Amino acid sequence: MATTMRAAARSARFAKFLANRAIWAQSRRNYLSAQYLCEKEWNESRKGDPLLQNVNIEGSFVNLLRKIANKAETHVALDFDIFVNSIEAAKVLDELDNSLSRFRRSKHTVNVLPSSITAVVRYCLKNGFEDKLIDFLEDRHNYGIFPDTQTINIMLDHFLTRNMLRSAAKVAVHMALQEDEGNQISKTLSLIACARYLSAGSKAAPWKKEEPAPEAAEDDDDDEIQYVRVPNITNPWFDDHFDLTDPNDLLGKTLIFFGRVSEGAVRDSAILIGMARRQKWDDFRKELRTVTEISSDTKSLCLDRISAQAEAAEEVSSEEKSDEAEATPEDGQKTTEGAAAVGSAVPEWVKAELSKIKTNKATLTELLEKDVPKLGSVEEADIQTLRESIRSYPERRRSEKSDRDWKIERDTRFEALKKRKEELLKKEELLYAFENWNKIEMILTEVQAARGETKKTEEEYIPPEVKARFPNRDRTSKVRG
Repeated sequence: MATTMRAAARSARFAKFLANRAIWAQSRRNYLSAQYLCEKEWNESRKGDPLLQNVNIEGSFVNLLRKIANKAETHVALDFDIFVNSIEAAKVLDELDNSLSRFRRSKHTVNVLPSSITAVVRYCLKNGFEDKLIDFLEDRHNYGIFPDTQTINIMLDHFLTRNMLRSAAKVAVHMALQEDEGNQISKTLSLIACARYLSAGSKAAPWKKEEPAPEAAEDDDDDEIQYVRVPNITNPWFDDHFDLTDPNDLLGKTLIFFGRVSEGAVRDSAILIGMARRQKWDDFRKELRTVTEISSDTKSLCLDRISAQAEAAEEVSSEEKSDEAEATPEDGQKTTEGAAAVGSAVPEWVKAELSKIKTNKATLTELLEKDVPKLGSVEEADIQTLRESIRSYPERRRSEKSDRDWKIERDTRFEALKKRKEELLKKEELLYAFENWNKIEMILTEVQAARGETKKTEEEYIPPEVKARFPNRDRTSKVRG
């Protein structure tokens, strides 16, 4: 009997091990090949660029901030590009954060080079700063990180491979908010990220990080006014796009956006889940008319929203019952109306309508992952595009540096010519002063008139003896001998 129990326990442990190994293998799956990163080409491009050799990181950082503070006119984007492409150590993350935010708020942000954004993304992914990279990506106002399609695909593959579902979903949300469809790889990986994050449920990382509560000082006065700094003023109207903050709204909008450019069961499932998450029940009913087939987990992902609403209604009603003894009749009526409003947010017909639709045996994630092997042709084209872009980065820097050197030389020559012209004018005025005396006097008179000055008349000199003999004589009259 004991032997049988031990064998059953070993079998159970082995089955659990296989299940965990399958989950781990799925989370560690690479959706893109190793060649897609073009890591070799990226390193060779940086090592072969003379502008990135022997760069003093500290000096380059200080020089960049000084130029931004002094409001330099041109080519600050080149200095920023050289700085972000030269950093490798993890200890300079604060300098990257500072320089990126200052550069974003300067007028030179419109001239940012494509290699700068790619360098920031690769630096964060290489050194394990995934959370910081997501902060850069979400704070578009202060950082302005807008990667290209290939870099977005690298980020999605990196996060999905490491089972960082929240980060992958936020990258997909970023594309939807920017209304950037990318290519077939971007669309497929974005839908996989959203589907896997929603399927994980409570096991997934919370969408918003819990910020630590500020520590109150011991001698704080309760009557003292507390001022809270607001970084950005929100719009006076709700645009239903960039103003969205609820994760269900963001993920729902992303699923609808990428579902519109998909086909078959993937399209129908993504759109229905997105509309259910956003509680767009009128649009949900209209969409049901064109739906032909949905994935096996579409109902559950849609009903999760219904369950969440029901739980919220139950929590509200339980709070009402606990406070019923202390609440007044008016307060009780108000809270009951609030509970009814929360519970009535989900129509009763949703579950019945979903049951009528043909259901595929595969989940939405499985349907999407079936299309991953078909991305080979798109991947080859992306690799070629990425290699050409990486090869063009050093040439672009040299072109910018040549342009900057030419402008510096031009400004230097212009200042030298201007100074030489002033010297020649002064010399000419000195040499031809007597020939142009009348002209100089006329110019002097005009200048004095403009300044409000009058020319003093010279008084005739009268000797003291004459003054003594003729005390009443006018000074301006002439004395006869």
